[in-house]
Amino acid sequence: MADPQIKLLFATRTSPFAGAGGSGTYVFDVLRYLSSQGFVIRVVWTEPPDLLPSAGWYTPPPESRKFFSLEIMDLLQIGNRFWKPSVIWLPFKARLFHFIKTILRTLGLWRRPEPNRSAGAAPGPATPEWGEGSTAAEVKAVRAAVARWQPDVVVANYAWMSASVRDASASAPHFAVLTHDVRHRQLHLQDGKVFEKLGDHMSFDLEHGMLAPADALIAIQQTEAGVFSRMFPEKKIVAAPMSAHIQPLPVATENVLLFVGSNHAPNREGLLWFINEAWPIVRHEFPDACLFVAGGICSVLPVALPRGVVKLGHVPDLSAAYAKARVVIAPIFQGSGIKIKLLEAIGYGRACVTTSVGLEGLEVLRAELCVADTAAEFARVTVSLLRDPAGTAQRGTALQEKAQVCLSSDACYRPVADLLRELAARGGAHS
Repeated sequence: MADPQIKLLFATRTSPFAGAGGSGTYVFDVLRYLSSQGFVIRVVWTEPPDLLPSAGWYTPPPESRKFFSLEIMDLLQIGNRFWKPSVIWLPFKARLFHFIKTILRTLGLWRRPEPNRSAGAAPGPATPEWGEGSTAAEVKAVRAAVARWQPDVVVANYAWMSASVRDASASAPHFAVLTHDVRHRQLHLQDGKVFEKLGDHMSFDLEHGMLAPADALIAIQQTEAGVFSRMFPEKKIVAAPMSAHIQPLPVATENVLLFVGSNHAPNREGLLWFINEAWPIVRHEFPDACLFVAGGICSVLPVALPRGVVKLGHVPDLSAAYAKARVVIAPIFQGSGIKIKLLEAIGYGRACVTTSVGLEGLEVLRAELCVADTAAEFARVTVSLLRDPAGTAQRGTALQEKAQVCLSSDACYRPVADLLRELAARGGAHS
């Protein structure tokens, strides 16, 4: 076990909690493991969820307190809860100013100024876009936390948070970036063929510049670790795929397929491709078959869907949906990183059909996963699984057993713990 005095500061814009999308689930899993290895962890979160419905209050998941302490930018901590007074104060201030101006106008003491039509929008804090570099507020918050808490090592969550820890003009403890994916490289599937596309979401130069200040990088899969090693031959790079948590379920008894996904465009593209081109073949062979769709993707699907397709919406606990599903589909046409939806299905012991894009990062499970890159092949594989319930259940069990060995928490995250111990052992501030 690591020296319990090793203090780790984790800087993140996105949620560090399981259930808040795949990235949050991965982050929470990593932090839980590091805590079990003796790291004392402080999380600085710069962009909390919408606080208007709760009058500015936010309560973190109670389980998180066992693994890390938390501070949230611009929020006051009161016990185990956080509060943002401006959620109440700013609307009150606006109403008060409006009331005063109304009285002054009535008395003839206030003339409405002519609008300056040449001026742009009033300056003010704005929520950064996905992938946008660290904001001035994030830099200030993270560096203040570093100065106050004096960590032995720091982890920046995603490339864009790197500058919040250190740039060319600042000194800080040694730090690593938990990358999640390679932003300048995406895999694409088109007409049954897989190819790399560069510069799709970010240019090579921009990503290189974002990652350059870091001392080390943590890739989410081995192929991307190789990409980063070529980008930065001088840096220490480790691969840390998300671990699979085994949660056995009874054998499914109905011809039910399941798709789980957020409302990201690639999820919608892949699912509609399956519904339009593969689903009619499946329904022809199995008229009683159902396709359950769960997650944020339901909000962007057409209102009218083919017979047998059922939108479940957001499901807080997906175990019941997985319990009904005989097969989980992941028709993925573009992406990077690792497909956390597949790892979840594997943990539940369900047979999975995906594409070569979905397979990347999970090649260790190639023999147990079903991979198909055309609609006809995807439908054929799905039908064959439904025709053989016993064999399909055995395939799901084989996936679980392989993942339990190759994708355990220790197998996935021990390299991260070792890397952070090494960075902490270097001591002092890197400048």
